[in-house]
Amino acid sequence: MREVTNVLPPRKTFIETLKPWGVYDREAPFFMTSLRSFSYFLVPSVFWVVTTYGIYIGLGALAFFLERFVKP
Repeated sequence: MREVTNVLPPRKTFIETLKPWGVYDREAPFFMTSLRSFSYFLVPSVFWVVTTYGIYIGLGALAFFLERFVKP
């Protein structure tokens, strides 16, 4: 039998994990990476929350502006 050793990278400190920059994949295509985030809207629960809150906010804004600017 052959012994297998795992080589783990050194662990980052807590402060190092808070940095806004870091290692990123330079080979990943930019447009596919940006489009991948929109795939969350295809999840039914996320789609439901986004549409219902959008409707609530839109109707609230419409009621506010109609009351404020269209008074007889």
